[in-house]
Amino acid sequence: SGIWSPKDHIDLDKVKNLSHGEALKMSLNGPLISLAQKKGFAVLERQLEGFLPRLKKPLAEYPSQLLGAIELTVKELADIYGSFLEGACQKESYRAVYDLLSDPTKTTVWKRSKELEGVRFFGKTGTSNNSFDNWFVYGSTDNIIVIWFGYIGQRNRKAFKISGASTAYEILKGYWRSSGKGIKQVHCF
Repeated sequence: SGIWSPKDHIDLDKVKNLSHGEALKMSLNGPLISLAQKKGFAVLERQLEGFLPRLKKPLAEYPSQLLGAIELTVKELADIYGSFLEGACQKESYRAVYDLLSDPTKTTVWKRSKELEGVRFFGKTGTSNNSFDNWFVYGSTDNIIVIWFGYIGQRNRKAFKISGASTAYEILKGYWRSSGKGIKQVHCF
């Protein structure tokens, strides 16, 4: 609670006129907070209550929750994304987000996805707590896979220079290669 200003991993002055969709694909914080301020934190709070089990309220006083600053278990995170993916076939706004995040060559994992050109699947990275926590969520009609990679020890050291794309996503790619499991996407009927 209190004064808070989100930071982004790129200089936003260099990417003026960025759409909200492009900002989502690039995992940018500033545009999301700006959108939340325009739409109203109270409106978002009502929408998020059903998804986030321990949402602190009022959301306007705890806006960092919009960027993932909320304690969740891996199972809770999988359940949240599972609910989202179930709604991707019924709700237009969910489908729009699914479509934005389903081409790995156009999201935060693009540098690590050149061999996956033409393959579509839902994926979302996360990096928080000065890179001590990194995750990747993969979602399809059949599976939700959440991989967390983090530092469990004392976190008073300098930040790592790692991300969800460089850790958890790479673990998922290794799983796909070694298990022979196919990459699938959501199919709406």
